[in-house]
Amino acid sequence: MVVVRKRCLAWDWTCTRDVPNRMNSVDFDGPMHSVSNWNIWEPPELKDRAAFRPMIHLQPELEGEEWQTLLKSDAKIVHYFNEPERNGISAEYAAQKWHDQVVPTLRKQHHMKLVSPSCASDPAGTAWLKEFMSKVQDEPPDYVGVHYYGTHAEDAKKFLHNIREAYPKYHIIVSEIASISREKKNVYAFTRNMANWMDKTDWIFEYAFFGCMRTMPDNFVSPEARLMTKKGQFTKLMKLLMHEQPIKKEHSHKAQAAEGQDDSGDKVHSRDTDHKDGEADTDKGGKIEQKPHEDKSHLEEDEPEDDDPVEGDNQQGDEK
Repeated sequence: MVVVRKRCLAWDWTCTRDVPNRMNSVDFDGPMHSVSNWNIWEPPELKDRAAFRPMIHLQPELEGEEWQTLLKSDAKIVHYFNEPERNGISAEYAAQKWHDQVVPTLRKQHHMKLVSPSCASDPAGTAWLKEFMSKVQDEPPDYVGVHYYGTHAEDAKKFLHNIREAYPKYHIIVSEIASISREKKNVYAFTRNMANWMDKTDWIFEYAFFGCMRTMPDNFVSPEARLMTKKGQFTKLMKLLMHEQPIKKEHSHKAQAAEGQDDSGDKVHSRDTDHKDGEADTDKGGKIEQKPHEDKSHLEEDEPEDDDPVEGDNQQGDEK
């Protein structure tokens, strides 16, 4: 069977800080083939085993040491702005920096491919993206980036089809996606359904399920959707995304009944971005200088056994 390599590992910066050796257990020989961490700098523990996707997260990455780090990168694909509509960045400003700095330097001098700003799937996000795309028609992105959070796979597919219809010339990168259902069976059904669908949809270039981190940044994404436990172990969901393609349907009656369920009725969601995905804090003399995520995870039962011990990692206590 031919392996479809579209899955990107959303590896939070706190993993680099707390459990870097966990990266050694990531299987990059299967469907998972790239890594993103919402930052410019590449996780040193990646050790060139997979493609890294740097991100110009917000304005600070367009100047100073962050920008210089990007210019020295051998990355092939760069993400531009993360939910700018929720971070006070106008489409006009983003388009100006795109024309004046991003395209001339990254595309024309360094031959990098560019992902549009990745907006939330609510009306504000889609309107922001529409305005941005209208302003960069002379130098369009190579890929359109989007986020999606919800409970019903059919709603997610409809949203992505709408993006495709709006921008038919471009492949789509779903840089964040996850279920927000609190029911484990629904989370697994959503993840299985969407991963399998995106794998076989030719205009989906790449996608990343949120997210691999010991603690979730807030209560928006379901704790059942986490890919890493508080102890730094990979969850069953993470292992399925690493190893299984297509992801098989669970055979229990409850799991089958959960397929396609929408337990909230909400059709459009976006993760609360008050934390700005690890917004840059004041310089502390190193690259890992983001604000730690507040620990709000729970459901400590049902933590899986590790495939192997994690030596030398700091796994003691909750991160604060």
